[in-house]
Amino acid sequence: MPQIIQFEKLPAQISDSEGFIRTETAQDILRAIALVRSIDGPAITTICGAPGVGKTKTLAHYQHENP
Repeated sequence: MPQIIQFEKLPAQISDSEGFIRTETAQDILRAIALVRSIDGPAITTICGAPGVGKTKTLAHYQHENP
């Protein structure tokens, strides 16, 4: 059964030298990935949102930081 988890909203801040901005959406995505990675065993998550909110850039940032 799907579970929806609300995360604390933190202010946006620049997080690295490449100019990646940790927006509220980016923080939500990164927390969702961290949650799924913390599960022992197989897990899956879906990242969805309106066009232009930063899904692809956030996932590219995550991949760059966690090769």
